[in-house]
Formats: sequence, C-alpha cells, structure tokens
Amino acid sequence: MSIFEYDQEKHIKLERKQAWEEGREAGIAEGRAAGIAEGREAGIAEGREAGITEGKAAGKAEGEKLMLTKLIQKKLLRGKTPAQIAEELEEERPVIEDIIKKYF
Repeated sequence: MSIFEYDQEKHIKLERKQAWEEGREAGIAEGRAAGIAEGREAGIAEGREAGITEGKAAGKAEGEKLMLTKLIQKKLLRGKTPAQIAEELEEERPVIEDIIKKYF
C-alpha cells in the first residue's frame, strides 16, 4: 500500500470497531462466567436447603415409626392383639399388622 492510499480516519474507525468487538466479546465471556458461578452458588444453596428439609422430614418419620414399633412391642408383651393395639394407639389395623409382620 502506498502512502497516498492510506486513510487515517478510516484506519481509526476500523481500529475502534475492532476494539469494540473485542470488548464486547470479553464482556460476554465475563458475563457468562459470572452467571454460571452465580447459578452454581444458587443451585448449591437451594440443594443444601432442600436436603436439610428432606432430611429432617425423613428423620422425624423414622423416629415416629421407631416409637410406634416400641409401643407395639410393649403391648404385644402384655398379650394384646393387633386389633386392641390399633385401637389403643389410634392407628389403622393394617399399619399395626405390617409392623408386627416386619419386626416381630
């Protein structure tokens, strides 16, 4: 290219355009990375909270079942029938029978 063909204004516009595109691409990449990190943190927090909630519910249910099982055992040792136990514990008879079959 000869010196007479050089257009400084055109050259500056081209460099600005290229710099703008590079900045735009860098901004998109940074934004994407930040969004992924933010989403990951939110997902972990949500998962942790759900796990704690589910764990508490499961633990409570397991504790209630264990208590019911102990009460059934005590009543069986006293010679009570499944029907009597169900009535005294205010539980459905099939629930009591299932526990008896499973544990006794």
